[in-house]
Amino acid sequence: MLLALVCYGLYLAETEAHFLSDLFIQFSETDFVKKLQELLPADLSGQTSVRPASEANTASDDLQPIDGQGELTQDPQNLPEPENTGSSYDFSPVFYPYREMLSENGKTLYNQIYANIIELNEEFSLAVPAKVEELDMIVSAVLFDHAELFWVDYRYEYSYLNDGSVVSLRLFFNQTADNFQTYQKRFDQAANAVIQQASLISTTLEKEKFVHDYLLDHVEYDLDSDLNQSAYSALVGDASVCAGYARAFQYLMTQLGIPCYYCVGDANGNHAWNIIALEDGYYHVDVSWDDPIGNPSGSYYYQYFNLTDREIASSHTRSNLSVWLPACNGPALSSVPDSEQATQPSVSGQDMDSLPTYQQAGFGEDSLLSSLEEYYDACYQMLLEYGTGDYTLHFLIADQDLLDQIYEAMDTKAYVAGYLEDALRKIGISGYSAQLYLSAEPLADGYYHLSQQMSIQEKQKDTGQPEDGMLEPVMKRRPAADPAA
Repeated sequence: MLLALVCYGLYLAETEAHFLSDLFIQFSETDFVKKLQELLPADLSGQTSVRPASEANTASDDLQPIDGQGELTQDPQNLPEPENTGSSYDFSPVFYPYREMLSENGKTLYNQIYANIIELNEEFSLAVPAKVEELDMIVSAVLFDHAELFWVDYRYEYSYLNDGSVVSLRLFFNQTADNFQTYQKRFDQAANAVIQQASLISTTLEKEKFVHDYLLDHVEYDLDSDLNQSAYSALVGDASVCAGYARAFQYLMTQLGIPCYYCVGDANGNHAWNIIALEDGYYHVDVSWDDPIGNPSGSYYYQYFNLTDREIASSHTRSNLSVWLPACNGPALSSVPDSEQATQPSVSGQDMDSLPTYQQAGFGEDSLLSSLEEYYDACYQMLLEYGTGDYTLHFLIADQDLLDQIYEAMDTKAYVAGYLEDALRKIGISGYSAQLYLSAEPLADGYYHLSQQMSIQEKQKDTGQPEDGMLEPVMKRRPAADPAA
């Protein structure tokens, strides 16, 4: 059963309000850059993701998170001069959107990190200083944009000064770097064989389907597969996990001239999939979830092929920089050719008789909220109980009208005065940053199960923020369908 989820998104203090859902596909680089500059903050450094991956699901995770470890340096004078800064590189934001999300200094370091990876240089001084909290974002942007860098490990080390400025970086390469030319040749041969066949296909959608089906035919899902965080594992090793499927799909589509992005988030654990640009909009594609374990060659599934934000919201939630990728709101049936629609698992409509009851959803009769005031009071009481941190609240909503009022309160920021400020003042917090993410699942009898993911962080006094008074959270709408649609 597809859950008719309506997803609202990111609420961050001191962030200019724009809607990523307004970002429609533009293959003109000038237009694309201009649109991104309009929609993104000037500098995302220090911001957090819409939703951190659930720690409760880490046992089932097959996506290795990027992991940086720092060490204080006492002798910055002996650092070598930065070399190989990569200043000559020019990256198209149409194909490398994560770089466009960085500040100018971040882009400088992005180029430098990429250049040193290409030269197999593991350790170097930074061309410009970076704060510790910025570095993970920059390294992530490089690795998320470039599926071809199969020899890079996901861990790194850095040296920083007493003021928190990072001055040097050490990367780690996997075993393919020891005999790089041989592994690069194998990778190119495997990828080019697919690209050459796909290039003969006329339409973008058919090319996409060909690559999707090729990976289903040739890659086996295997948690123990070697180099399984890289495209190499899928294209050469024929076995991988979600990261390898997504990397391979990203690389092949990019080489075919079709913008395709690596997307990370939570799907019952840390997970990776793709967002692709077609002629009529952006779509989600999760090749690994279309390839069930034991799936024989020649058997194809399209349940996670070209889904909109609304369609995928019940199972996938973006996190990290991926929340800033374009909204996926293309026409609902831009999936597989009409001749194959009959075999595609349904992703629309719902048997109303199959909806769970509120008891099955874990609620009691006394849990029902019938007015906005009752909802505000429930949020207030739970904030007093949970305070700051990351957690999820669950509410039983009486009807669609109340659900619409809650969405409107988020849109207009009325919830700030409605309960947030009072609750945080009550527990002694005067400055904060807040992220809220809502999803609603329909239940029987017209009720709704509202899940409200919260991330409330207290502002430190040395950040330059005022110590008294609330920092008003300004809404950032995560790419999602309009709930009124």
